[in-house]
Amino acid sequence: MAARGALLLGDTAKADAYAADVRKRCADLIASGRKLKTDHDTEIALGAAIEVTAQRLEATKGANAATDYVRGELAKIDGPVALVSRLNKRINMLAMAGTSAPELAIEDFVGNRPATLSPRSAASPCCCSCGPKGAATAARRRRRWRK
Repeated sequence: MAARGALLLGDTAKADAYAADVRKRCADLIASGRKLKTDHDTEIALGAAIEVTAQRLEATKGANAATDYVRGELAKIDGPVALVSRLNKRINMLAMAGTSAPELAIEDFVGNRPATLSPRSAASPCCCSCGPKGAATAARRRRRWRK
């Protein structure tokens, strides 16, 4: 979508114009009887336009404004699972950015009870952060994949 490209290039005026144009075209198609559940091109275009607008809102007014916008758009859409999931993912990306990962609740397991992940360990950059043993494991993997 051109709006996403314009946004990536920092041309916010074009991004806004393209997103508004796509939104209008999608609204016209839906008004003429197109269904988002069967017209995947319209579904994808509408989702991209909503996401670009959300990204612009995040940059100008903050994540809360962008999250509220996407939630409002989601409430208006009777769309396919893919579109609803895409917009929920955007909401999660906006609302959870910068927060610690929640502790996982382990309900079922075989053998010894596994250790839970604390928010600190969940945020670790890689499996190598556990010390010498992890570094040795990572080195073995690198050697294996170089072959």
